[in-house]
Amino acid sequence: MDFLKSFIQDCRYYDLEKREIKTILKYVNLKNKTLLDAGTGIGRLAFPLSKYAKRIVAIDKNKQR
Repeated sequence: MDFLKSFIQDCRYYDLEKREIKTILKYVNLKNKTLLDAGTGIGRLAFPLSKYAKRIVAIDKNKQR
């Protein structure tokens, strides 16, 4: 249940127009790169960017996520 609460809370910041992803991809070439997503939460950036990077390392301080 805690994960569900965290997911609902994080969804408030979800970018339906994908502006963050588009901006990151505009300025950073992720091809064959490893990306570190510190404070990943539910992975709202890590999951979509995983299509472009060789590897994603996603970490979060909160053990429930």
